[in-house]
Formats: sequence, C-alpha cells, structure tokens
Amino acid sequence: MKYIHVKDTHITFSELMLPSHSNFSEKIHGGYILSLLDQIAFACASKFSSTYCVTTLVDTVDFLKPIEVGELVNHEGFY
Repeated sequence: MKYIHVKDTHITFSELMLPSHSNFSEKIHGGYILSLLDQIAFACASKFSSTYCVTTLVDTVDFLKPIEVGELVNHEGFY
C-alpha cells in the first residue's frame, strides 16, 4: 500500500470571473461555480488516489453570497 503525506496533496486553484460566466443579474452563475467545484474535486481526488476519479454525488451546496464579475476565486489547501 502506498501512503500519501499531507504535503504531497497540496492543490491551488485561481480563476478570474468573467462576464461570460455571469447570469442576467450580473452575478456569477451558480452552475458555473458547481462546474468549478467538480473540477477541484476531480483534481483533489485524482491527486490523492493516483487514478481517474468521477463525481457521483453532491448532496448540498449552499451559496452564501454572490460572486461578482471581475472577482478572483481562489482555493488553496491540503486534502
């Protein structure tokens, strides 16, 4: 069995929110954010497991505040 150390699972993600990602309210579309969530989940799971992974279920997503066009969305962490 291959063991993975926390330092080897570091993921950094940044993306500028563009007008093409927005809805009619000029906020970033929730579906686009869910797509980013899926991409990040894939990157984390694949890096951790060293194999191809798929998302089978997302139970709940709560959008707490809108993301504006021009904002930079960042995520950095260990998994």
